[in-house]
Amino acid sequence: MTSVAQRRFSISAKQALAICGGLLGVCWLVLLFLHPSDQLQNAIFGVGEGALVGAIALSVTLTYSGSGVVNFAAAAVSMYSAFIFYDLRNLGRIFLPPPFPNIQIAHVRYVNEGFLFHQPVPPLPIWLSFLLTLVECVVLGLLFHFLIFRPLRKAPPLAKVVASIGLLIVLQESASLRHPSSSYNFESILPTGSWTVGGVAIPQDTAIMLAIVVVLAAAFWAIFKFTRFGLATRAAAENERGALILGYNPNRYAGVNWVLSTVLAGALGILFASVNGSIDPLTITLLIVPALAASLLGRF
Repeated sequence: MTSVAQRRFSISAKQALAICGGLLGVCWLVLLFLHPSDQLQNAIFGVGEGALVGAIALSVTLTYSGSGVVNFAAAAVSMYSAFIFYDLRNLGRIFLPPPFPNIQIAHVRYVNEGFLFHQPVPPLPIWLSFLLTLVECVVLGLLFHFLIFRPLRKAPPLAKVVASIGLLIVLQESASLRHPSSSYNFESILPTGSWTVGGVAIPQDTAIMLAIVVVLAAAFWAIFKFTRFGLATRAAAENERGALILGYNPNRYAGVNWVLSTVLAGALGILFASVNGSIDPLTITLLIVPALAASLLGRF
């Protein structure tokens, strides 16, 4: 009886979500029909933020699929990574959370049979800043897994949620302490032109970011649907004991997914800051709310 009741509840919940989504779609189509140019242009302007929401939702899904953790800090990771890129690109330093000091990158030259460190480097190239940011994201993903969530793998789900919220607060406050101003200008690293279709301007950077998110979502869907890695990850998250019997290491798969989700959130956070033209500790962090809604709608 209990399983039948749960099944009925699940079906009714999905139907309710489908009805709500359908009503919202109909309302948007009505508005688009009444004011086609204005509504379509406004919708296009919101595509960049929507793409980042989708990327954060994808990051949340990766961590949940790999470790069973609902990661409330995914958007904060995007914000933090954008600040890492900002410091490398503009200040030539590696952004670290307090109480650790920032590491200033310096020139190294060979003088009198010895290495000499001297003046700080000028702004780093975009490609090098982006690459170093992704390397730091890999390190952050490993630290999150081994120092926080691996010790909590036997803990109740609520304890893991609390830990992820704590991580969100730490990342946001670290960025606020290092960069106390309300907002910082962020240079564009994507093409800034636009295409005009039917009187509607489509920004190139927004379209590129959307295309990247769609391709990544399709790639991760195929990986988790058809590859051994994806199937083993899902099996390890759902039944750890069964995965161990089959010879899979759940901790290893969880660590790999933490790294993937952190790198994904970090890379797309940089691209969104580029599209937005500015960065602050709050704007990107708050996108975790719609991202979690998207993940719930997709049933993780």
